[in-house]
Amino acid sequence: TKIEIAGSLRRKKSTIKDIDLLCLSKDVKKTVEFFTTAFDVKKIIAKGKTKAAILLENNVQVDLRIIKKNEWGSALHYFTGSKEHNVYMRQVAIAKNMKLNEYGLFDKKTDKVIASKTEEEIYSKLGFKYIPPDKREVGKYIGFKILSS
Repeated sequence: TKIEIAGSLRRKKSTIKDIDLLCLSKDVKKTVEFFTTAFDVKKIIAKGKTKAAILLENNVQVDLRIIKKNEWGSALHYFTGSKEHNVYMRQVAIAKNMKLNEYGLFDKKTDKVIASKTEEEIYSKLGFKYIPPDKREVGKYIGFKILSS
């Protein structure tokens, strides 16, 4: 029902090693089957219940992850990366007695979901203005101030 590019392609990197796709689906099995048998598939690398990976004829790897609707924002944030950005954001969460992963932003004590539906919600709850994907790299945090809680 929804699909979005994530990873280095969403960050508009000049070189990418693979293509990351996130999607919502009412029929996960059918979606994975369609994805792994689509045109130009040279090889199926992985095929599971919520994720699949293929190698295209042009040797580009494409990874698909099927996400739950209520975890869309946190998954999109996490899989857009970069690794360094994700580490930084997790450190901010820890400093605020929270934990952040691809499933959501949680209260560290109670494990209650604080935010997960949108990226904007996650940044806001961590005290940031929304950081666009192309700014989620090492050294690009300058200019993004933590908002007062």
